Amino acid sequence: GSTALATPDPEATPKDIFISGYSCSDVDFTEKLKSLISTLGVEDSRIKPVVKEIISLCAKYNLSTSSFGGSHGSSHTGHLLQIFIARDLIDTIAYPALPFGHHDASRHPLS
Repeated sequence: GSTALATPDPEATPKDIFISGYSCSDVDFTEKLKSLISTLGVEDSRIKPVVKEIISLCAKYNLSTSSFGGSHGSSHTGHLLQIFIARDLIDTIAYPALPFGHHDASRHPLS
């Protein structure tokens, strides 16, 4: 992910890649989402239904679910999602990254 909208980013500055979209193809996004939901304290028995609900909401609003086995959604592949995270959770659910998600230990911790 990027840390700023307009300033240069080592991986993907949003102003440069927004319309065309940007994603890694060698990541199991469903497992990443399940892991995130688990980290947030959702009971194991509820994780799969919550993932399914999130993906359904994405499809409902015409966002691409292709990384989860669904459709590409609209012809506009670029979507910007801003997530607000409580500072005390930041180091539990996020990490500083280099291009393609490789951990950047020089910027750890984020908080």
